[in-house]
Amino acid sequence: MNLSQFLVRIRDELDDNAKLKYSDGELVRHIDEQARTLCRLQMRTNKEWANFALSLQSEDARKLFQNTYEWKLPTWVEAVIRVYIRVNSSGAGETTFSNYKWTNNDQTLGTMIPKTDLMRRSGWSWEGNHTLRIWNFSVVPELTLEVVADPAPMFKAAILTIPVAPVATSFFLPPLPVPVANDLGERGYVEEGRYINGEVQVTATTGAADTKLGETRRIIYSKSSTIDVATRRHQLDLEAPFSSNVAVGDTIESLIPVSEMHSRVLMLKVLNAAAVKKFNIDLQKSIGAEMGEEMAAFVEWASKPRDSNGPFFKLSSSGLRKPYDPDTRQFGYVQGAWQ
Repeated sequence: MNLSQFLVRIRDELDDNAKLKYSDGELVRHIDEQARTLCRLQMRTNKEWANFALSLQSEDARKLFQNTYEWKLPTWVEAVIRVYIRVNSSGAGETTFSNYKWTNNDQTLGTMIPKTDLMRRSGWSWEGNHTLRIWNFSVVPELTLEVVADPAPMFKAAILTIPVAPVATSFFLPPLPVPVANDLGERGYVEEGRYINGEVQVTATTGAADTKLGETRRIIYSKSSTIDVATRRHQLDLEAPFSSNVAVGDTIESLIPVSEMHSRVLMLKVLNAAAVKKFNIDLQKSIGAEMGEEMAAFVEWASKPRDSNGPFFKLSSSGLRKPYDPDTRQFGYVQGAWQ
């Protein structure tokens, strides 16, 4: 479901199709905020969940003291889940922290670095303030991290400018202020990589025979300071090319950052936020029960599969154990041998 479709459904629930109570900008900001709360819930429910691989260069490390180094990570990285040493990494073609854009594919993941603790101080630690630190390393390594990235801000944009050589793998966001009446979303998110993981869809094209209409792609890198024809532009790069080059007049918009099966929980949270803004107690009460039900379903889905949690049977010794007979203990109770 794309952003426009989601907004129509929200307005149906708010009985505000004429946009008299809420502007599109207000609702999009509510969607962004509530999507972040669902991401936080998923992150806390499943401690092993990560949604992006981020690579760090050894040259970017800061040496704090002997055998201790740290890197500053982007502010949209909420948690580091796993850290790996990257070997055969010469630096050639490794232009960004997004290895999707690398031109050299000789790198391999080496050993996984364990997370440290206060007693051991060997391994990696998440120091807060978006800082990763590794302890007890005589040589600073190249690293690849599995991280949790914030949901990308949602937008709808009619393309105004394309590169001199048109491409099918990226596009430019229109500049500030938003120049087109039907555009949606803020343009103030200018940090490198902030739109990573956002999924976008082509919802309109200038050509009647353009084959990329309806195609969806994931954003794997964004940079707000790309220089094109001596002008700074905000470029978003895609994981795979569209079936045709992006053209002036094409409309590209975000997909909702939750699965369609659970889009209802995001809608209810947005409705609740809108109701709070207008002190609409009746609306809050009317959606309370359904929100609880949908939140429970979302938490269950976000949790790790039940079969990955056990049960685990451990032996106290290395000796072989006889085959387990499920009737043994029950037989004792039946015969009165055990009370």
